[in-house]
Amino acid sequence: MFVNITFFWLASYGMGLRWMAGTVLNERALGPVLGSMVYVMMIAGLSMVGVLCLWSAVLLSAKIRSYAICAALFASALCVADLLRELIMPSFPWLHVGYAHVDSPFAKLLPLAGVQADDWAIEFVAFLIAANLLSLAVKRSMHPALLIADVIILLLFVGLARLGPFTHPATPLQVALMQTAVAPPDKFRASLLGKHIAEIGDFAALHRAQLVVAPETAVPTTLRALTGAQAHYLERGVDDSRALLFGAFAEDSQGDVFNSAVLLQRLPGPPPTTQRTVYIKQHLSPIGEYAPTGFGWIAELFGIPLSNLRSTRDSPRNFLVFGVTIIPSVCQDLLYGEDLRTTANSTRIVVNLSNLAFFSNALAREQFLKIARARALEQQVPVLLTANFGPTASIGADGSIDRQLPNRLPGALEIAVTPHAGVTPYARFGNLFLYLALALTTVSVIVVLLRPPPAARA
Repeated sequence: MFVNITFFWLASYGMGLRWMAGTVLNERALGPVLGSMVYVMMIAGLSMVGVLCLWSAVLLSAKIRSYAICAALFASALCVADLLRELIMPSFPWLHVGYAHVDSPFAKLLPLAGVQADDWAIEFVAFLIAANLLSLAVKRSMHPALLIADVIILLLFVGLARLGPFTHPATPLQVALMQTAVAPPDKFRASLLGKHIAEIGDFAALHRAQLVVAPETAVPTTLRALTGAQAHYLERGVDDSRALLFGAFAEDSQGDVFNSAVLLQRLPGPPPTTQRTVYIKQHLSPIGEYAPTGFGWIAELFGIPLSNLRSTRDSPRNFLVFGVTIIPSVCQDLLYGEDLRTTANSTRIVVNLSNLAFFSNALAREQFLKIARARALEQQVPVLLTANFGPTASIGADGSIDRQLPNRLPGALEIAVTPHAGVTPYARFGNLFLYLALALTTVSVIVVLLRPPPAARA
């Protein structure tokens, strides 16, 4: 059984993160031999916590006769494994089951309880179905309690399908999203810095949008390193009716560097001035932005120029642009729905700046798009993605993809995005429903295990 559980987790992560394998095995990266070793070590490390949690659930379930409690126990073990893995090895919450169900009936749970509670519900139903099939195979009949549970779940989803939207549309905002399509070797080439800045400045001046957005690290240097002429060129596209949001690096007085989203907007005069507001990325990418202990050599082999970045939670959480609250995120910040939610009843959208060009496999972009759709459904607000090589897309408050640019090609996406006001239960309570499910499962398991056997009760 232990071998089967280990193989399950290894196969799950190996397949789900196979786009990473295509990157590290590339001849321009680590090569087939060293890349394979690094990839196997990474998958084994990510799987370790899940194996231990699921194996513990197997041992506990041996003394439990209730199929429903066993199903809840296994679902809880999988969710606890995700929580612990993120605590021990941050920045790998890519493979939540809920992301695969943004088009299924389970998507109705997202505005109520979020992706992680959706995970629990999906896994509970899956284990309950397995228990039904096991009962049919062994006893040639279904246990009455299982039939009751099936009916309750069916009625629950019928009720959820009837729930109306929790948010409502407001006045549209004109937005232009820029897909730069800069090749990774050219991104941090010093001789091309002026060209990158000129392209962003020209793009902002050309598109008559209220908000112009360029991707993560579109300006691949620190704000302090910009010359006066370069800063002026970026500001020339900002006026009383247009703001510019782009990715760059911030630097503090101690010399620490932060991956950031920078908003430039005009303040009324006299004289009119351009205000610069910075959002600092909260969740850094292992190897790419910081080197976990013992793994710094991988960043050196990759030749990654900025693998010693810092993060802080002291930065502004949201921007305000022409009366619309912009909830900013940079790349992997989008994977953390808890950080993006807000209970403010303001008109708002979520904007993500990313750069997935480092991952050559298109699966990474497809997964990222699914994650963005889940974020839209959780808060029932639009999500805008702008990325160097894609995905660059506009996602509606209902999780549907309104428009999207072709990947890997430079382009502009001009849209009228409709901000939404109102608060979903998930935005208000976060993962409370997940924690309640885990707590109820824990209490049920403890009560069953501490109950004396039938002979002792007699």
